[in-house]
Amino acid sequence: DRTLFVGIGPEEDVDAFLAGVPHEEYSNGGASNRLRERQGDESPAQPSEEDFWVVSDESSTTATVTWDVEEGRWAGVVMNADAERGVVADVRFGAKLRWLGGAAVGILVGGAVLLVLGVAGIWWGMQRPPAPPVAAAGPEPERVGR
Repeated sequence: DRTLFVGIGPEEDVDAFLAGVPHEEYSNGGASNRLRERQGDESPAQPSEEDFWVVSDESSTTATVTWDVEEGRWAGVVMNADAERGVVADVRFGAKLRWLGGAAVGILVGGAVLLVLGVAGIWWGMQRPPAPPVAAAGPEPERVGR
């Protein structure tokens, strides 16, 4: 088993680190995701020797990084720790959205309130007495018998 390196760094520094190095680059371009093959003849330095990584990990089993997102443009790298070609990795990404729990509760409570108001409106509409009949328009009827 080879040791893998996983790191996140400023996009500009990662681009400089990988300049001239053959690699595949995955980018999320909004509506489309792309995997591009970058050509080159250079060999990268060992990633652990670089000091621009904000988080990194090396492992021969499961390399994991946890990072609190910061403003800016960032890039993630998965490569062999010895910088050799031939990376084999099962990569998974995840995110924890702390605000999501509160938003979900708010949406559920709002939906419950609207449901109660809707049921109450239907019930109230069924309880009202029917409106009195409206006389038809036209001439006044004749009275008979007086």
